[in-house]
Amino acid sequence: MKQKIKKSKTNNEQKHINKHRPVESIGKKSKLYKHVFVVVLIIIPAVGLAFAINHFNKQATLINRQLSALNEKDQGDVAGAETENKQILDITNEFPIIHNAEISDVSKNKDSILITLESTKDNKEIKTYYEDYFFTNGWQEIEKNTFKKDDKLMTLTITGNVIQLELTKTD
Repeated sequence: MKQKIKKSKTNNEQKHINKHRPVESIGKKSKLYKHVFVVVLIIIPAVGLAFAINHFNKQATLINRQLSALNEKDQGDVAGAETENKQILDITNEFPIIHNAEISDVSKNKDSILITLESTKDNKEIKTYYEDYFFTNGWQEIEKNTFKKDDKLMTLTITGNVIQLELTKTD
């Protein structure tokens, strides 16, 4: 009996056989890579977005906490406008502040408070606003740009878009 001896194939023959084999395993791997790639493209931005949302929510909560602490503690407070008993004077009730003006300075001496405002409005708009304000709120002009109401005197100075209001209480 003759036994058949399997002859080993040479490298060239093996390469030739591998070339013509179906590429099922290669196709499966590429599909797997496509799925992994798509999942990564979806998951990484989603995780990043979740972290960003979480971070901004924490920051917003912190800011809101700080603002409410400020509002409870310092509502209406203006630096530099302390009264004799060291309480902060709410000057927004005392002074007419034109819309969109920023308070740039507040100073107080024994008898008066002076605030300086900077406005984005032009000189004519500012003058019109304050003329209307003093007229409609019962202030009487006792001399040019000096108005009186009850026991208060208010002096108005407008230079360009800078407004100075000085409030003096008369006894």
